[in-house]
This record gives sequence, C-alpha cells and structure tokens, in this order.
Amino acid sequence: MLIEVRVLPGKFKIKGIIRKIVSSCGLRTKRIIPHISLYGPSVELRNYHDVAKVLEQIASKYDSLSSLIDGYDHSESANGHVIALRIVPSKELENFRKKICQKLGRVAPSTEEWDKVGEPFWFHITLLLKMSDRLFERAWATINQPAFKDDKGFRIPKPYLLLDGIRITCVNNRRKIQFEHDLMQKRLLNRSEALSRSEWQKTLDIFRRQKGLEILAQRKEVSSGIFLISDLHLDHQNIIKYCARPFANVCEMNQVLVNNWNNTVDRNDKVYYLGDMTFGRGSNSTNYWLSKLNGSIIYIGGNHERFVSSMKELEIITYKKSKFLLVHDPNKLPIDWDGWVIHGHKHNNDVYEYPFINGETKTINVCAEMINYVPLDMEQLFRLKFDKIKRMDTLSSKPIYF
Repeated sequence: MLIEVRVLPGKFKIKGIIRKIVSSCGLRTKRIIPHISLYGPSVELRNYHDVAKVLEQIASKYDSLSSLIDGYDHSESANGHVIALRIVPSKELENFRKKICQKLGRVAPSTEEWDKVGEPFWFHITLLLKMSDRLFERAWATINQPAFKDDKGFRIPKPYLLLDGIRITCVNNRRKIQFEHDLMQKRLLNRSEALSRSEWQKTLDIFRRQKGLEILAQRKEVSSGIFLISDLHLDHQNIIKYCARPFANVCEMNQVLVNNWNNTVDRNDKVYYLGDMTFGRGSNSTNYWLSKLNGSIIYIGGNHERFVSSMKELEIITYKKSKFLLVHDPNKLPIDWDGWVIHGHKHNNDVYEYPFINGETKTINVCAEMINYVPLDMEQLFRLKFDKIKRMDTLSSKPIYF
C-alpha cells in the first residue's frame, strides 16, 4: 500500500517533461504516473477500512496541499539511480505527512525507515528510475546543460511550477487505486468515482471557486478601467494539458474564460489583449470571440493569429507616470527598450525566468494562467507596488520584495 498526492492538473505537463528528457537523452523508460509519495510501501493489507478512516480523519482538516516543483533532483537505491523533479513542500504538506506517518504506523506499518516520525524525507516526483551508472551520468549531464534542448531543438526551461494537491490517493500493492480522498468535495471516493470524469469536473468546479479562478458575479468595486490579459487560447483542447489548466474540457474552459472576462470588464473599459485568442483545427475565429467580450479591446498580435482587424505589433502606455511596453513575446522586442515590459506567450511554461512579476528583468507576464484566468486591473499592479517586487510567481503568490 502507498499513500500519494496525485498531481492531476499537472499530470500531462509532467509527462511532457518526461517525454522530452527521454527523447533528448536517447533513453527508454516504463510508464510513470506522476505523483508525490507520502507514505509506504506498507505491509500488504486485506482490509483498507482502517486506512480509509485514518485518511478521512486527517484530510478533512485540509483544503489543499500545495508544493513547488523547483528543478531536478536525483537519488540512488539498490535498484539503480533515480532522476526526479525536486519538490519544495508547503508547511501544510509537511504537517499532513507527519500526521499520516503517526496514525498509519499503527494500522498499516510501513516497510521503509523514512516513514518513521522524525526521519528525513525526500519529497519528489519520479521521472526516470532503475538507471545504470552509465545511463544516469549521461542523462544527468544532459538535463543540467544551460541550453538543454529537446529533440526538435527547442530549449527546455528549468522545471518550476506551483502545484495544488487536491486528491490523496491510496494505491494497493498492484499499483491500482484503492480509494481517494477528495479535499475539495471533502469525502472518500471509491475506485470508480476516483476515475470518473464527472467527479473530476465537480472537484475542479469547487477548486476554481475556492481559488478565485472563476468569477460568478459582475464586478462591483471601482477600477482603473484599464485591463491586461494574454493567451486565452479559446477552443484549444490541448492547452488544458500543456499548461495544467483547471478545466475538465474545452467547452468548460471557454465558458469560464468568457464569463470571467465579462464579469470583470465593463463595456466602457479598455482591455489590452496581448495575443493568441484562439487556436486549433476547427476553432472559431478571433473576431468571433472578440464579439463576445466586453470592453474596447486593443489587440496586440501573437504567434497564432489569423486575421484580426486593427492588430498591432506593440503598444506603449503610461499609467500614473509609469511607462510600459506591451508586446506578445518578450524575447522579440521590436524596438530598443530598457523599461518595464508587459507580455504574454510564455504561459506557465517558464515560470522560473518569466513569473508574473520579475523585478530584476522588469517583465510582467499576463498570460491567463499567471493572473488567475481573469483580466488584470492596472490598478492591481500599483496596489502591489510592482516596482518594489523582486519576484512574484503568480498573482496568487506572496511577493518577494527587494
């Protein structure tokens, strides 16, 4: 038996990292389901009732178990080398694991020393395992190159991603889900429910509302009347996987993103949109989606654009005596500029270099994933005192000031 945090919204994104490493290093690997192990393996069990009772008792006191992927890590065991994603756990995740170890040690004793209370524990997500010395040395040297690239020649950024653990999984000795505790629904799910798409949709609905990712009513507070957002990628099914978006399907994503916009932006407001409104075969046109969105929209072209009337390459704006260059791709500035750049394009695919606010490089990333899928009020930046922030990963993160 094992107790794990399944990183469901980030699962496909992490699988993508695994595929890139495997192909770039010329390796073969067995299928890995991304997860953070918390406890076990334990002795084999015939009855999981006591385990479920303990897990439900502890998990009921938590809303989510957050953590941060921060680069690569490795370890060595009797079965060979392991390459993993380094996990920086939140205090909640650390405390949850300690309580699990204390309680489960009585009903399902672990076979591992690291599950003894007080023993050091390695939080990680396995990428490659059972590697020989030769394969490990080759792979580790490759992924730690400053310009690590995939087999198509594209740079692979340092893995850096905030995760929200919203389901705790108990798997049996055959590596099959026995049950899950859903931190959003506050209940145990049997195996059938754990694998159900409709149950997952319920979980995501609650998650978005708790985290402020879905705006259900029209804005009432006074705003600057100037908003910023980029890269909605409406109609793009695969963006849900690529960017770990908290949506069950593309129809749900389209509906939430349009409602978030229209419940935030009034008809007389101005919105600077920084490119890539829609994408994918069979997708509706950009002009179709623009007709459904409130506000006077100044459209700055992205790299996935079809015809958009009055599309611009860049815009320079001044707000409260501060100047900003607005552009889609921050790596392709069309003019010389040493001030603040507000951009899109990067999504949450390179958060280490392009967080929401990077005070050292003077960049502000307004891709939908970075600003909670809601157009960003210009006044919010000034309330945050953005020019004094050294780094802020997302709009929901705590800023680090100079």
